[in-house]
Amino acid sequence: MPSGTVSSMGHVPSAKCVAAMTPVQLKIYTNLVRRVADRRRLRVQKSRRRDPGAYDYGVCSLINSKGKVVASGTLVEIHAWLLHTPQ
Repeated sequence: MPSGTVSSMGHVPSAKCVAAMTPVQLKIYTNLVRRVADRRRLRVQKSRRRDPGAYDYGVCSLINSKGKVVASGTLVEIHAWLLHTPQ
């Protein structure tokens, strides 16, 4: 990952780049995705699974104001969905 702040990125980082982030960089990136979702009146919810072997481990969902799942996938996939889907 290039040096600099994560919040200044205008693109979606690769999954490999996200995996290489430090815990602080990952938290900053997660907050960035949450803010993008908030602007669209959506909420990012991470799976509560703690077992790495579980089918939904590490999955995030976008929830609308009615509680319906709009999209789900990795944090990178959610970020890409938010950036490339018309408002």
